[in-house]
Amino acid sequence: LTAESDHFLPAADFRTAASSFSPVYDYLNAPLAELSLPFQYTLDSPQRCSLASLAGYLGQKGFSCAVTDNLFRNAAEEERFERLLVLRPGVVGISASSLHRMESVARIAGTVRRLSPASMIALGGCGLHFNPEMAAYADVVVTGDGYLALGEIVAAARSGCKPADLPKTLSS
Repeated sequence: LTAESDHFLPAADFRTAASSFSPVYDYLNAPLAELSLPFQYTLDSPQRCSLASLAGYLGQKGFSCAVTDNLFRNAAEEERFERLLVLRPGVVGISASSLHRMESVARIAGTVRRLSPASMIALGGCGLHFNPEMAAYADVVVTGDGYLALGEIVAAARSGCKPADLPKTLSS
């Protein structure tokens, strides 16, 4: 499972480009720009809590799971993600809870396809509501909270199921 937040900017660019990413960015962060803080403060908290919860659920169901986060902002974490992909996981889950740009999902999915081409990519999170075209980079899209659907996807991959054998969208 992996996540990243792509609605962050350097403080110098924050006021001039606050709306350049998405309606979510504008809604949540633009009012903070009006405070004229000397640093950037945005509502882009790490996704580890929700990913840890999903990983815990999968663990309870007997599946092994690794969690990575902040791939674009932490070179060591990106390297760790790439090392995990070399192990050829059956499923790579991407949280779009804080991803809103096609380029971000394309970058993560491209890394998966390059290093572990047989891995099934499952994409879910509220970012899909604002940019549904991101679904093009996934084998399976998860709507809802993700627990039950992700468990089904991982179980299907373990049994040899291919992405084409699953519906494009699964709901929890």
